Amino acid sequence: MREAYNRQSDSLGFNKVQLTPRNIRNEVFKFYREHLHPLKPSPSFKHCLMWALQSQQFTLNWQFDFTHQLNYAAVEANWRLALDASAADNANIVFAAAFAPEKRGTPPGDWHIDHYNGVDFHTVCLSAMDQREDANNAQMEDMLNQERRSTAPIPPDEFDLTNTFGLFDGLYADSAHASGTEHASDDADGRPPGMQPAYRDEEAMHQAEREEDDEFDSADAPRERNRYVDDEAVCDDDDDDHDDDDDDGSSQD
Repeated sequence: MREAYNRQSDSLGFNKVQLTPRNIRNEVFKFYREHLHPLKPSPSFKHCLMWALQSQQFTLNWQFDFTHQLNYAAVEANWRLALDASAADNANIVFAAAFAPEKRGTPPGDWHIDHYNGVDFHTVCLSAMDQREDANNAQMEDMLNQERRSTAPIPPDEFDLTNTFGLFDGLYADSAHASGTEHASDDADGRPPGMQPAYRDEEAMHQAEREEDDEFDSADAPRERNRYVDDEAVCDDDDDDHDDDDDDGSSQD
């Protein structure tokens, strides 16, 4: 077991990511996104590769010992295009990225200079961390400002009651005008705003008259005399007459 551990520990790439000509750009970009984004100005591929190797997380594969080295100008040009879309405005960068030079070892132009010469990984990593913190604080401050503006009450001095009353008057005039040609002359009768139009008075008068008529019709009509009661009364009168006659006769006797 100890022997196997010693054999593994003697390996150059023990517990490190192997960088090959096929994966080197993607692995260095992952390293940049994790440790250096959003460092400004954007670093070159050369410096990002140096910092990745300084972090002890990566090692170069054996293929770089032979004829599989990268095209320096092409790698830097493609790296610049990946980090900054506006780099496509520079014809020299596009040419270096897409077209092979006359000599393979031709260095890139001045466009690849990033002013990070002599800066180690720990220093640039702290700088990137500070820039991320500043960007997060600015974003949080913008969110708080938007929330304050959305929930802030309207100051009393900015609320003009005169304009509010004028707005209500305009809405009332528009609603009266839209009610139809029948009531189109209500605004011209000289009544103050808020008072009911003249036709409402007429409707109220007609309604009162109808209610009075209904009350009069519904009142108790004169009750007709009962025919039976009348006949009984006539019979009583006849009986009284007969009694008077009998009394007269007896007195004569």
